[in-house]
Amino acid sequence: MRIGIRPTVDVVFKKIFGSPKHEEITRDFLNSLFPLAGVPEVVHIDILNPFKLADFVGDKEITVDIHAKDVDQREIQIEMQVRNDKALTSRMLDNWARLYSGQLKKGEDYRKHHPLIALWVLGTNHFPDDAWFHAFKLRERESGEVLSEDAVILTVELDKWRVLSARNETSKFATSLDEWIWFLASGEEIDTEGASYESLRDGIREAIEIMGVFTKQDKARYTYERRLDWERTINAWKIDSQKEGHEEGRKEGLAEGLAEGREAGLAEGRAEGLAEGLAEGRAEGRAEGQRQQSLENARRLKELGVSLDLIVKVTGLSDTEIASL
Repeated sequence: MRIGIRPTVDVVFKKIFGSPKHEEITRDFLNSLFPLAGVPEVVHIDILNPFKLADFVGDKEITVDIHAKDVDQREIQIEMQVRNDKALTSRMLDNWARLYSGQLKKGEDYRKHHPLIALWVLGTNHFPDDAWFHAFKLRERESGEVLSEDAVILTVELDKWRVLSARNETSKFATSLDEWIWFLASGEEIDTEGASYESLRDGIREAIEIMGVFTKQDKARYTYERRLDWERTINAWKIDSQKEGHEEGRKEGLAEGLAEGREAGLAEGRAEGLAEGLAEGRAEGRAEGQRQQSLENARRLKELGVSLDLIVKVTGLSDTEIASL
């Protein structure tokens, strides 16, 4: 039977990975990722802010924040982000910095800081490359030397993984990480009565059992539906806002373009008119100058007693014009 519950919906994600009674699930998931990032595995983990269903009741923005600590005193933050956010990178740094700073009380020695690993599971693509997994550390650009092992930010982009893996069924996972990412990307489609269900790793089958709460308990199911509807509403609002912004921008751009085009057209028209006026003025000036010269020549010829017919031929003036001189 298809489970029909998405593990990436905030209330489900935190129920799975933020429950102290099921810390083995969180530990197994983290240990599938950490070796890929060169981070030591987790032996035991304590959830510092346990899941509470009441936190998710109602239509409100909730940042899924799973905060944990292992036996080596490393702090681990797990976030699930389903929507695209242009400020996401800044949020990652801000959240990491606030948690890291919060490790110390006022006046305590900086050497009491512990490593803080932040894992962000992203429902949409954020980075422009083709890699679905990133491990960010503070490294020197030339030598690659790590400034401090305290700072680690990991990201998983589920959409990229779907495209790159093209996997949609449970069959011979190459690694535990592949199996966990497949679960997050396709958990809604899992058939709990299918032949391949029993072949899934224990942690994932336990996670699926937790998801079953949202199908069996009315309050949990109602909360899940509300959170899912809230997520869809926010996504639709964001898309509509983008469309409205695009249309408004297009209209403003058109108006600005028309105004700029009109100004440019007026400027070009003024320049062309000035050029044409100058050309016509020069031509008229030359013609008038030539006529005045002809009149002066005719006057002198007339004073010399040259016949009228000859003056007409020489100057091109009319009889009347010459007679008036």
